[in-house]
Amino acid sequence: MKSEIEIAGNGNIRIHIPAVLRCHGGQKRIVTREDGVETPLLTQLARAWAWQRAIDEGRYANGSDLAKALGVDPSLVSRTMRLTRLSPAMVHRIVTGDYPETLSCTSLRETIPLDWREQEALLQPKG
Repeated sequence: MKSEIEIAGNGNIRIHIPAVLRCHGGQKRIVTREDGVETPLLTQLARAWAWQRAIDEGRYANGSDLAKALGVDPSLVSRTMRLTRLSPAMVHRIVTGDYPETLSCTSLRETIPLDWREQEALLQPKG
């Protein structure tokens, strides 16, 4: 099954990324691609959406409550959840592994332009 991006008539976006949780070295890992390769960026993207869903479903009031429950710094939750602002094209490129090596968790967590065209410019080769 492939990843899918749908844009509904009301403007909502649905992103479906087939994934499984696998145990590796005592840790659960999200594996989404047929070759079983995961990247830190893909893992962080999945984590960001899982955290957003937990807040949307009312399990936590906000990122600070989530951070407290996870035992992590609220700024980590906030920076990670910025990944939910990525354009569908950016998400697709991350899921398929089709992005430049210069694109990393750190670079995306620091500053993500809100404009999707500006985000997608980050995927263009430099030079």
